Amino acid sequence: MSQRNFVIASHSFLINKGLSSLIREFRNHCVCEIIESIEALEESLRTHQPNFLLISTEFLKDINPIQFNNLYKLSPTTEIIQISKNSETVPNYPTISIHWSRKEIMHFFLNLQHRVSELEALVNSELSEREKVILSHVATGKTNKEIADFENISIHTVITHRKNITAKLGIKSISGLTVYAIFNGLIAMEDVE
Repeated sequence: MSQRNFVIASHSFLINKGLSSLIREFRNHCVCEIIESIEALEESLRTHQPNFLLISTEFLKDINPIQFNNLYKLSPTTEIIQISKNSETVPNYPTISIHWSRKEIMHFFLNLQHRVSELEALVNSELSEREKVILSHVATGKTNKEIADFENISIHTVITHRKNITAKLGIKSISGLTVYAIFNGLIAMEDVE
């Protein structure tokens, strides 16, 4: 498992220290920096390119759309997780509540670790060039017969390729295979019916 780097951005000393302490309990987790200003956050993202940014909702709400866009450009792969002091949260971001127990926060990080490991496994799965071609057909909605006719192979060969793809990726549903194909650039969103 590769190291996961975190940057924490909050104006609260207790939140910063508490989350930092919990994160360090996980093997391969590192808190690169604790930030208390937007300017420092820009520099930290530029320097560390962290996997995760834990940011308080108050801090997040202080960032205007232009600044947010600039932050995204500095570190486009950084996942944002908001730290909430109350029920007000910014939509579309996973949330940690400061009212959670230690057990609940640890459970959140365990789930996060598990999800990231699964995504890494998907990205690192090596499909052959032929399997990528078959997957692109499957993801665009073609049947086994249509794929066989288009590629001039038997239906049995198509089925074998599909079984191998499913085994390598651990994805059984067509929708999951479609997401994988889009995510890995095998097809474009426009190719999906």
